[in-house]
Amino acid sequence: MTGSFLLCLTHFPFFPPSTSPNHPQRKRQRVAAKKTATAKAKTEAAEYHRIFQQRLNERKESRRSAVSKRRSSRRASGKAE
Repeated sequence: MTGSFLLCLTHFPFFPPSTSPNHPQRKRQRVAAKKTATAKAKTEAAEYHRIFQQRLNERKESRRSAVSKRRSSRRASGKAE
């Protein structure tokens, strides 16, 4: 038997592992980044909603005051005549 034939019998082909050693760590980091992004988006959405409601209430209040001023001026002009 020749040496190359023995080498073929004893040498096994190399199959790389299906995942690298860093794969689980990278997956954990990906999941953590996704969670933080979701939490950040949630807080920003809540802040936006709060500001939007505040502006909406301010708009309603200014309209209410404008309407009441108009009504009071009409009453005053009606009494003056």
